[in-house]
Amino acid sequence: MESHLPQTAQVQISHKRSQLKSRTGCIQCKNRKVKCDEAPGSCGACIKRRTRCSLRPPTPPVSSPRPQIAGTVPVSNLLDLELLHNFSTKTCLTLTSHAPLQEFYQTTFISEALRADYLLHCLLGLSAFHLAQQHREMLDVVDEQQKSTVRSKVGEYLVAAHTHHNAGLSTFRQTLTSITPENCHALFASSILIAGTSFALPWDGGMLLSEPVSNSYTTQDSVSTIPEWLLMLRGIRIILTEARRDWIEAGPMSPILKSREYESYGKNIGQVDEDTAVYLDSLCAYFVQYSDPHVCDACITAIELLRKSFAGIAGGCDPSVVFFWPAQVSADFLTVLEGNTPEALLVLASFCMLMDTLSWCWLFQGWSPNMLKAIEGMLDTKWKQWLSWPLQVVIKNGARQLKGPILAVIEGKCCS
Repeated sequence: MESHLPQTAQVQISHKRSQLKSRTGCIQCKNRKVKCDEAPGSCGACIKRRTRCSLRPPTPPVSSPRPQIAGTVPVSNLLDLELLHNFSTKTCLTLTSHAPLQEFYQTTFISEALRADYLLHCLLGLSAFHLAQQHREMLDVVDEQQKSTVRSKVGEYLVAAHTHHNAGLSTFRQTLTSITPENCHALFASSILIAGTSFALPWDGGMLLSEPVSNSYTTQDSVSTIPEWLLMLRGIRIILTEARRDWIEAGPMSPILKSREYESYGKNIGQVDEDTAVYLDSLCAYFVQYSDPHVCDACITAIELLRKSFAGIAGGCDPSVVFFWPAQVSADFLTVLEGNTPEALLVLASFCMLMDTLSWCWLFQGWSPNMLKAIEGMLDTKWKQWLSWPLQVVIKNGARQLKGPILAVIEGKCCS
């Protein structure tokens, strides 16, 4: 059938219909029901109207990915920035009262953390626990309407704390299999933060005593019932031994070691408080009379070591002398403690009296009474009577605060 229209009209109509068949124009032109030239990147109509064209590809986020070790969690959100800010402005000031060392933690220490993912995770984890504690304290002063918000923030910080702590600890353990002059600095710094975090964990229902924990300073997933905080403190010394102290003294973490005036500790030995001395003497006498000889020897040796820290505090030593005992106590005593032997638990209760002198620091607030309560629950009536003096000392001390660094004296060079 022939068309009655002129040939030129047929061509024009056909050409017009071919334009209407396009379905790939931009959304903006379709909404305005106008022709889109479908120019790549942005059509002419959108350019003319200065509107964003749907044909324009999304702008990829600018990022400079950091190399990640298997098993780590990326550090890349606003919460992490908040944690880093809190560490640099608040948490670092609780690690020491020595101004130059505080500045070191605010600058060099953070710079080194940015070079090693596991150290950065340990830093952010400790800061998150600190923020959680700060918000817990807010619950006592805010009104009922605000408490729900504050509790939500506490939960958020605790999730971040455990996430970063576990990520840092995992890679830390992997790196421990090969300590070198290059990685020993980050390992040493991480061990200090992990030790501090191990004291923060009980606030969140973590292990104080008796629950099995992985030993972070072994290459295998070994399990121990020795308190995690004790293993962590002893681990700092292990790293110094295996890494060689001179490696660390020659590196960026040297201020931590050089700030310890070890020689002065030996000159400042004081007299142990008379009541405490009588208690320790009586405890030793009881062990001699009623305990197994091996248990007796291990516990009395531990008590004699404990006297040095008591004497150091009495003589005005740096409060970090408190950690001389857990860093140096014998392996025999740890074996006895691992079996939850009553004698060893009572020696640990005596250590709680020393730890209570650090209750000024958020990491240790409430630690001694919580530990004594845990010990009390593991003793029968025969042994519980020996807890009366440690409990009395801790209650008497109350909120007594001593100013000074919290880091451990890790090499046994003090009070010798």
